[in-house]
Parts: sequence; C-alpha cells; structure tokens
Amino acid sequence: MADLRSELRAATSASHIEIEKNPRLSKLLSGTLDFDSYIDVLARYYGFFKPMENALAPHISEADLKTPALAADLHDFDLSKTPLAADLPSLSSRGSIFGALYVLEGSAMGGVQIAKHLAQFPFTEGRRSFFVSDGAAVSFRWKSFLARLAELSESEWPDACTSAVRTFSFLDTWMAGS
Repeated sequence: MADLRSELRAATSASHIEIEKNPRLSKLLSGTLDFDSYIDVLARYYGFFKPMENALAPHISEADLKTPALAADLHDFDLSKTPLAADLPSLSSRGSIFGALYVLEGSAMGGVQIAKHLAQFPFTEGRRSFFVSDGAAVSFRWKSFLARLAELSESEWPDACTSAVRTFSFLDTWMAGS
C-alpha cells in the first residue's frame, strides 16, 4: 500500500524538474549571481509566501512562517512596494491545504542546500535567513509535518496531490513573472 508522501513525491516529480529551470531561480543557483538578482529573488519569494501564509493562517503556527525571515533579509527595502501574488491556488479542502503545505514545508529542506551555495557570495551575508530560517530544526519540522500529513484519509489524497502540483505551478509562474 502506498502512502501519501510517496503519492505527493510522484505527483510533483515533474514540477520539481520544471521549477529548477525557472530563469529567476536558476540564476539564484548559478555561479554568476549578483546582488540585484538576489534581492529580486528574495522579493519574489516574499510576494509568494506572504499571501500564501495569510491564506493558510488558520492551519499553520507562527513558527511555520517564512515571511519574517524574508522581511529580515530585505530589511532595508520598502516591502509595501513589493508585489504580492493574487489568484492563489484553491485551499478549499483539508487535502488541498496539506498539498500546498507540502510545497511550502518542502522548500525549507531545499533552502538548506541553497544556503550552502549562497555562502560563497559575500553580499548574501546577513541576507540568508529565509534559506536557513529553521536552522537545525528543519529536519524536525519536516518530520512533524509528515506526521500530520499521515493523518489524512486516503480519500483526501487526490486533493493533496492536485494542490501540490498547482502550488508548484503557481510558484513557478510567480517566480518567472516580472
């Protein structure tokens, strides 16, 4: 018998590959990253996470929030001028909520690897909070999320998988936008 985590991994495998091709995000991982591009990526992430976290507020704790770390990284920029994503993916069921959370929580796992890469760029010093926001707790938080995910009934799995794919697509489109 399959489990939801395996189903989500299979459903989002193409999304993982696709988002790695995103022009803005691939620049983040290149050896030629510059300050302006880095700030642009952080601002786009802020514009994605802020409305998503607002929509998910009843289902997440303050410790789950990524926007405070992004705000800290962008401390000398006026965030009121940062565009915020609209037309969010539907979060109308428990399965869809957990599918979106799968993407958001999973991003913290990838952030650890990105932070290691960013350490080579002096201009990222003091501006990597988002990528290391959970620090040593990343693994614990992921395991805790997976335990909550396992509580979903099998009838909720299709909504979770659809939502995870839509959330990835939404993030990819948002990060590619101008």
